[in-house]
Amino acid sequence: MTNQKVIFIFIDGVGLAGPDKNNPFTGIHLPFLSHLIGGPLLINHTKNEKELVFKGIDACLGVQGFPQSATGQTTLFTGINAAQHLGYHYPAFPNEPLIELINENALLKRVIESGLRATFANAYTSQYFELVKSGRYQHSATTLSVLAAGIPFRMLEDLKNGMAVYWDITNQTLRERNIPVQLYTPEQAGKNLVHIAHTHDLVLFETFATDIIGHKKSFKLAKDFLITFDSFISAIFAHKDNNTNIVITSDHGNIEDLGSGSHTKNPAILIAAGPKAHYFQKAQDLTDISRIIMEIL
Repeated sequence: MTNQKVIFIFIDGVGLAGPDKNNPFTGIHLPFLSHLIGGPLLINHTKNEKELVFKGIDACLGVQGFPQSATGQTTLFTGINAAQHLGYHYPAFPNEPLIELINENALLKRVIESGLRATFANAYTSQYFELVKSGRYQHSATTLSVLAAGIPFRMLEDLKNGMAVYWDITNQTLRERNIPVQLYTPEQAGKNLVHIAHTHDLVLFETFATDIIGHKKSFKLAKDFLITFDSFISAIFAHKDNNTNIVITSDHGNIEDLGSGSHTKNPAILIAAGPKAHYFQKAQDLTDISRIIMEIL
């Protein structure tokens, strides 16, 4: 057992591509992330240092067609090539074969079984579980991972107490639904995520705003959220312990090509920073992420 911690940030639908008028990473200034990696978030700019790795990793996984969320996320959170397991890319929410993979191999479950402390930082509403029970919603790969690990869900009360983070970072979407929670600045949300990490070895956080924005093909929404995300990450780095490693990655491309409105075959983004970041120098595709996190822990 080491004293290393990992904050694993899953940002849905973010690939790396070259400079292009349809690529928001070409023109949107992200001060912290640009400073961190020494340049723009583009495929032709990589870093391969002891405490910083920035590059793209394969999301196609040797299977024809465009990468999809259910298989990509299952692969990320289990280390098993879910697309090859099925023989095809599967969209949205995991089907029964993928649920079986998650139940047996979820990263959160493996960390718990190793005697370490793991949690999912995202906040849930009680309405969410009611909608799932009614059949109107399905569980995502992250939610299924929490169930597989047998760890508690964080709810709105945790969010109000600064012990959870909502998927949109600021709680704006909750406010739009007339749910009485305070708006958080990205900086406060980042600080809250680090606070959770103080008592856990692995903290997983998910945002799927980027995938939604990619499908909408909205440059304005892309600019607004990416600037929010940049401030969020900046705060995480400002408050994290020296033994905490930050891992940011995705399941497939999308937002980097706002001209298409669909998933891409571009490599998924990978940023790893911290004392064990060099472990990710060997990462080639989505199957490597969970395995390397386990090595670090």
